[in-house]
Amino acid sequence: MRKDSGVETYKYNGKTYHFNGLYGYVYLVQQCNAKGIQVTAQISIDRNASTQSFITGNSPYAETAYYGWNTDNSTTRQTMEAMFAYLGEQLTHTDIEKLRKILPDIMKEINAALRELSLDAEAGLLIHISCCIDRLLAKQEVATNPRKAAILLQYDKEFKKLLKIVKPLEKTFHVIINDDEIANILTIIYQL
Repeated sequence: MRKDSGVETYKYNGKTYHFNGLYGYVYLVQQCNAKGIQVTAQISIDRNASTQSFITGNSPYAETAYYGWNTDNSTTRQTMEAMFAYLGEQLTHTDIEKLRKILPDIMKEINAALRELSLDAEAGLLIHISCCIDRLLAKQEVATNPRKAAILLQYDKEFKKLLKIVKPLEKTFHVIINDDEIANILTIIYQL
């Protein structure tokens, strides 16, 4: 999403935001899902003059292009909320308010119990989980993870912890997050 060169204009709480359009991405993801290929998207911010106050963290690498959200900044928080509202329109089966309430606690628990994630990894996982819930609510199949058995064997303790961590998501949305999806989440957390 680039504030200075957005494609899609979106109004939220009386303000106008410009987000990169999802048109081609939605079609691509639908085509991949139809073939059993799971797609994870990550929303990040590029560092430029118009996003300077939105970012947090500094990378020691000059080539790093994306940074996490600075949620302590009220303007950034409003922009992030606009983004979630926009996503709420895209995730047609999911109550975005429920996600907004429950996901921060889920992410905190993952960071505390499993592994502290970078802000970009956390944003990617947040979007992945949001899309997963939407797919489950739409009664779409979760893509099988061909490495599931090996992942669950190698990360047995983490697997059991993650099962407990996602229970509130399952209860809130009345879905079951299966072992393939748990393996997918572990793949993201541990960058497997």
